[in-house]
Amino acid sequence: MISVNSTRITFIRNMIESYTSNGQLTIDELYEEPFSFMDQNGIDGVFSDQPEVIPTLLEKVERLNEVKAG
Repeated sequence: MISVNSTRITFIRNMIESYTSNGQLTIDELYEEPFSFMDQNGIDGVFSDQPEVIPTLLEKVERLNEVKAG
């Protein structure tokens, strides 16, 4: 289970906004603005104390992009 804080909530909201606004989100974008604004290391920094969450989120990003492409 993900430990939730305001930074993580904002990070996930930004992920959702990217999908709704752009129709996709790349893995690279999770290391760029606005995601790197929350932590200079992007997703790795935001979830640094729960690194097991990162592969799960990246997998979700890839799967959502496949659905959009398909």
